[in-house]
Amino acid sequence: MGIFDLTLQLLKTLFEVREFVKGKVDMQKSLYFMKELGFLVPFNYRWSKLGPYSYELDNVLERLTSQRYLKYTGRYEIDERHFRFVETKATPKLRDFFLAIERVCNKNNFNDIDFIEAAASLHFIYKNSSHKRKEEVVSTLASFKPDRMQAFEPLIDAAWQFLETQGLLTPGTKSAAGQQVFS
Repeated sequence: MGIFDLTLQLLKTLFEVREFVKGKVDMQKSLYFMKELGFLVPFNYRWSKLGPYSYELDNVLERLTSQRYLKYTGRYEIDERHFRFVETKATPKLRDFFLAIERVCNKNNFNDIDFIEAAASLHFIYKNSSHKRKEEVVSTLASFKPDRMQAFEPLIDAAWQFLETQGLLTPGTKSAAGQQVFS
């Protein structure tokens, strides 16, 4: 299966779980977490001003939007006509993951885009550095994103607890050898 077909399958799976995706940051972080949950996401992520980011994914999303597979109006939706024959791979774990984000955000009145960005950023630092203690990871995040910390500070404890609950804070998970993940 080529990258285009695999991306269509990932998007169909994501949109089976979520009615729409609330913009580019949400899309990047959603597919980042799908990869972390074991889905075959063929894109490499590296650190960017908004946390883990894939330039390859951005290019493919632009192509899919220009070819009208996706509608982008500040949020993403799929055009069902182009996806009717695409097989979905949604799992209960994926559904539970995104429902858990929704519950945490609703319960605490958090901005869900800020929350998924903060959670993905914390996870990426944890996974791709020697820092494993919360205080170290948060300190690193503050040094990488000082302009975002005001928005992130109320979210940090809940995001860290969310990542623990989801089993995403396990020592020993590193990026592929030689891959530059922080720039």
